[in-house]
Amino acid sequence: MNPETSPFQPGLPVPAELFVGRRDAVEHLNGLVRTANRGVIKVGFITGERGIGKSSLASFVHDYCEREHLATGCHVYLGGAHDLQEMTRRTFDRLLKDSIERPRHHQILEFFGDRIRKVGLFGVSVELAMNARDLRTISSSSNFIIAVRQLMKHLEEGTSLLLILDDINGMAGSADFAHWLKSLVDEIATSRQETRLCILLVGLEERRRELIRSQPSLARVFDLIDIDPWSDAEAERFYQDSFKSRNATLPPTGLSFLLRNSRGVPLIAQEIGAAVWHVARTLTISQDELRRGVGWAAELRRLQSG
Repeated sequence: MNPETSPFQPGLPVPAELFVGRRDAVEHLNGLVRTANRGVIKVGFITGERGIGKSSLASFVHDYCEREHLATGCHVYLGGAHDLQEMTRRTFDRLLKDSIERPRHHQILEFFGDRIRKVGLFGVSVELAMNARDLRTISSSSNFIIAVRQLMKHLEEGTSLLLILDDINGMAGSADFAHWLKSLVDEIATSRQETRLCILLVGLEERRRELIRSQPSLARVFDLIDIDPWSDAEAERFYQDSFKSRNATLPPTGLSFLLRNSRGVPLIAQEIGAAVWHVARTLTISQDELRRGVGWAAELRRLQSG
């Protein structure tokens, strides 16, 4: 079938309507945001093995908090970023872009003021225009806090700023980032000014350990959310919801076959689903098509790992 109609998107955060399970983790993260709403800074670290769904969980929590008016924020990917200036630029630029078509867009525009440049066809998209001097200034922990507090003035009471920093491989190796994060927490905690801020870092366990090696006190700062593989019930619901969303049906033993091969790892489940969708000829998927799809997905993983 046409891959463009597939509900499976390996390597991308799963859409909120297909997100399953993780109830305890979602409640934990929502609790961090609610605590931040009371003026207590929280720093969470979402970790787990590769492909376990860390980014999907963070994306789901971000959407939920925005929808329930618990927080305004952004989910920024920091792949390739190695210094505080680039981290700051990407974070505020993503905050601006993520606000488009959301209720608080005008407040965000007002906050950034004349540091917004319209780009793209007919200027329908925007980006943050900050020079090197601006970035050096705002990237210090003290000035970053000031910027957060100023932004809070443009947002309604009872909401916090939620910053999700994902793909932090480069930043985790930066001692500057580790010390910046600890200074940020200390300055906010000892200040008498309310700062409603929640930061969620997303990365492998070795990234967390890298940061702690650079700044041991971060071990007490991080609120750890370690994600386990899906249960069979969660994986079954994912496959059922995904195929049902396109009106596709599986043979009687199809679900159990898929569960055995995906092993509760969301990325593998996505890869298998995409492969099955590719080899299937109709929306009534056969057992042979399931077997061929699983085999193709396994071969692709072997080639990618080799």
